[in-house]
Amino acid sequence: MKESRRTVDSIAITSIKVLALATVVILLLIVGYVAFRALVSTRQVYSETVPSMSSNVQPFEAVVHSKTRLTSLSYPVLKQLYGGNISSLRKLTGVDADVTLYIERGLEDSVASYLELDESSLSKSGHIVADREELLDAMKHIKGSIALVKPTAKPLAERSLKQVRIEDMVLAVHQSVTALQQNVKLSSVDEHFIQSLLDGTYRSWDEVGGHRQPIVVMPEAALVSQTPGAVALVPYQEAEQYALGKLQVASKVVSGNLSLSYLVEKPVESGRYGGVSTIILNTLMMVALTIAIAAPLGVASAIFLAEYKVNARALQIIRTGIDLLASVPSILFGLFGLLVFVQLAGWSFSLLSGSMTVAIMILPTIIRTSEESLRAVHKGLREASVAMGATKWETIWKVVVPAASPGILAGIILAIGRAIGETAVLMYTIGSSTETATSILSSARVLSMHIYLTITEGQSLDKAFASALVLLVLVLFINMIARAIIRRVFSHGTH
Repeated sequence: MKESRRTVDSIAITSIKVLALATVVILLLIVGYVAFRALVSTRQVYSETVPSMSSNVQPFEAVVHSKTRLTSLSYPVLKQLYGGNISSLRKLTGVDADVTLYIERGLEDSVASYLELDESSLSKSGHIVADREELLDAMKHIKGSIALVKPTAKPLAERSLKQVRIEDMVLAVHQSVTALQQNVKLSSVDEHFIQSLLDGTYRSWDEVGGHRQPIVVMPEAALVSQTPGAVALVPYQEAEQYALGKLQVASKVVSGNLSLSYLVEKPVESGRYGGVSTIILNTLMMVALTIAIAAPLGVASAIFLAEYKVNARALQIIRTGIDLLASVPSILFGLFGLLVFVQLAGWSFSLLSGSMTVAIMILPTIIRTSEESLRAVHKGLREASVAMGATKWETIWKVVVPAASPGILAGIILAIGRAIGETAVLMYTIGSSTETATSILSSARVLSMHIYLTITEGQSLDKAFASALVLLVLVLFINMIARAIIRRVFSHGTH
């Protein structure tokens, strides 16, 4: 009999350990995946030019400010910049800065000839012509600066500036290669196929996604235009000169994602560019206001239910109501907040409307966990306090509540976690302004909403994961602060 009990106990303990370990592993996998996606950006990029390849006909070098986040400049982008068609870095690198263009004195004709721009088109860019030292000195103070300078072996002395490659080689093909035939159209090739394409490893275009046609590698652009199925690696200008088709090159770019600038910069264009500094502040204000409303009400309600004698039937009805309130879907709280706080109270979409709604939503969590913690305090502590002459309220506040503070803290932390991660409730109540809320009646956007809107509006999955990691760290930070505050207030009840 004893052996069978020991076997059952052993199985039970092993099962508990396995489940606990599985829970920890799942948690680590989720957090690890979010952290990896937040810190590392992997995206598919399509370019008309071949990455990391430049011709020998370039009469200048490109120098940029390091904060532009440019690692290279393709010929089409360079032409649009100096043709006055691109004035901001937002669509190029996501940096919220205007472009300031420079040309070293003496290179004006070379730039116009290389980029095939006439004087009027070139002037649209508003570029600045200056001597090398003068323009380099000016560039180090301008985040969006880009310059074309004469080639030199002398390294750049200024650390905030860097030289980048100008990519101007393309895969030029005969028009038959990119033509639509039998519902098959080849418009791009993977970067890894280029070498095999040019050295003859691939013999037919259907091997790289095109239609069946022999691949003919040519040494120059003039021959490509005369030969069906031909391909050549030539400078961009030559491909344009002979009106050749150009295959886009698909490459996978791996780069850093979450950075310090993302945390300290303000969001621009509803978060499409810039960072999340104001959104973090709005989130902290929303959580602080929500807990300031919900925690006192929740703990006071729990004290009433646990410590004061009331009608048993009324007590059962109250507890049932609290349990039902805890099971109501968050979207219904959002609709309630929209009707009561936004419309009837006249608070509009604001920090106060959102915080009040979330406070009502998390009240059941605080009440039930606090009540159970208060009931778990040994009766002997109450009796000893009363025997020493303490009043009922002194007994509750100085003996029972401190003894129950770990459980109360757990309830508040659970409530904070739900409040900070809530989206449905806030969509209908708090608004979506990315500016810092200047009052409790200001519209505000919080991190959970920002993640949702970033994904649904198709802005950037990388930014969504970066914001998700910020939210995880923020939850951890708030929990640590909450624990420290509760332990300080009820320090003698936690020992």
